[in-house]
Amino acid sequence: MGESFKNLISSKKGTQYIVTLVEAASKEAEEFRDETPTETLERFRKHMNSLINQYATVMELEPTRARDMVKDSLKNLGLIKESTKELDLSGYVRAIAYIKDLIYEQN
Repeated sequence: MGESFKNLISSKKGTQYIVTLVEAASKEAEEFRDETPTETLERFRKHMNSLINQYATVMELEPTRARDMVKDSLKNLGLIKESTKELDLSGYVRAIAYIKDLIYEQN
């Protein structure tokens, strides 16, 4: 069993994960395997921004208003001080999970 899977099993209760399944030997699998840490960070940033836009749609808000609301919430959660650009990969994972929860609560 890979070391990363051992970490999943032994993680503390309540830990959230984002899991992406891709078809083996697909174009996506090749892209993920060759992805640099910077590219991974950018992919998560784009995912977060896409979710913010979904949240704006669900809440019937202007995207800039929804972005400001999410940003304020991320500040209150202690994930950022001023900007989402401060987020590392772990921060993006937590922000994405939080925004998904917001969307789920509205549906």
